[in-house]
Amino acid sequence: MYEIKARNPSIAWKNIMTLINNYGTNIVSDQGLTREILNLCVEIQYPLEGYPIEGTGWDLPALEKYASDLCNFSYDLKGFDYNYCERMGRQVYHVIELLKNYPNTRQATIYLWIPEKDLETKLYKPCQVVADYKLRQGRLHATHFFRSHDVQDAYPQNIYGLGKLQKSISDELGCNPGTLSTISASAHYYIR
Repeated sequence: MYEIKARNPSIAWKNIMTLINNYGTNIVSDQGLTREILNLCVEIQYPLEGYPIEGTGWDLPALEKYASDLCNFSYDLKGFDYNYCERMGRQVYHVIELLKNYPNTRQATIYLWIPEKDLETKLYKPCQVVADYKLRQGRLHATHFFRSHDVQDAYPQNIYGLGKLQKSISDELGCNPGTLSTISASAHYYIR
């Protein structure tokens, strides 16, 4: 297990890329040639600080659009096999209600994996499969599990969007956002 603790996503992203460069293994997956490390845990203190991240190609308007698509729930897939807002959908409402009624619950968990669709078809599958929220000492902490995480091309906008979602849920609960953590079973980038 690799662990990184960082103040903000910019620092985290640079540390992740260095870690993969230094300790990763080149593998050929069904998606192509990648450099990968297994089981990466990253904890970010301030998930919305330090944007845009230099070297990623994501400016603030593009990040805001991504976050808006994530946080404004719709079942319109916009031509894709899935999207995160469609998968999270009503679950966010129920997580908020659960945390309002039982602030110390350990059940505020959102599932994005639909076995009948994701295992049994050739459609694209979500990389993030679980989002979990814990309200502790007046702060909402978020943990996201990714079965596969393209660190170079997807990590910056994933964290920005998930940070915005965490802030939105925190606002509904009347608390402050806490840390945002990701656990990536495969943290990688594509070698092109």
